[in-house]
Amino acid sequence: MFSLFMAEQPIDLTGDIPEFPKDSEVTLKKTRKKRKTPIQKKLERKVYVWKMASLLMAMAMAVLVIIISIVANDAGQYKSKLGKEIREHGQNVLYQARLVEERDFEISTLKEKLGRKSDIKILSKINSHIEILEPSLDPNVRMIISKAIEKWCNEYNLSYSLVTNLIYAETVPKFNIFSKSPKDCIGLMQINYKVHVKEIEEMKNLKVEDLYHIGTNIKFGCLILRGYIDDKDTHTLTQALKKYVGGTDLKYIRLIYEKMALWEINNYEKPNEVEEGEEDVLREMRQTDASKDSVK
Repeated sequence: MFSLFMAEQPIDLTGDIPEFPKDSEVTLKKTRKKRKTPIQKKLERKVYVWKMASLLMAMAMAVLVIIISIVANDAGQYKSKLGKEIREHGQNVLYQARLVEERDFEISTLKEKLGRKSDIKILSKINSHIEILEPSLDPNVRMIISKAIEKWCNEYNLSYSLVTNLIYAETVPKFNIFSKSPKDCIGLMQINYKVHVKEIEEMKNLKVEDLYHIGTNIKFGCLILRGYIDDKDTHTLTQALKKYVGGTDLKYIRLIYEKMALWEINNYEKPNEVEEGEEDVLREMRQTDASKDSVK
């Protein structure tokens, strides 16, 4: 049977090799393409992961850039707003400071005017009191004495009334600028140059004759009186006056106190009386304090 089959179907070994159908060829190619090695598959996975990571990174960077631009824009607007507010606040502070400075200047001017008025008032009191004590004294001399008393009482922190009435008690005739006692006490405040040698030497270029000068004599007398008052052994004004007059007789001291009482009576002022212009100064000071508080 085998021979029969071989006879019926002879094998042609010299002929062309039969071709596969076209469909089979396409299928084979696809099959060959799909077949990849594990290394290729692994490499493709890595490339895919890298591409996805790059994409995600690019998206993140884009989002970050957008956020930064938004924040920067908001920050710029806030900075601009804040700068404007700071400038406005600074201008307001400078304006308030300028107002305070102007008010301080106005107050100082008012105080200066009031101070001059006060000085004139004190000078007038001294001058009037001397006129009451010694009406026959030359007005020009009286004014020179009054100015010297005011100046050196301010310098040595002494009472105008005390010094004025001390001069009255010490001089004979009263307020005689050339007065000289038997004990060689000179001038209005009866300076004993023999007792106060040290003080005279401390005042350079001072001669004994200079003690007849009104201003020099009152200055030196105020210096001595201030020293007696500040002495640690002095406890009362009476003790200081005893040392000044250089005696135990109290008649001079009683005379000084009597004339000081007369000063107070003649220059009595109502309590809490506000002088003209003082109210303006007080009002300006209150306004200035309020302005300074508002600036703070």
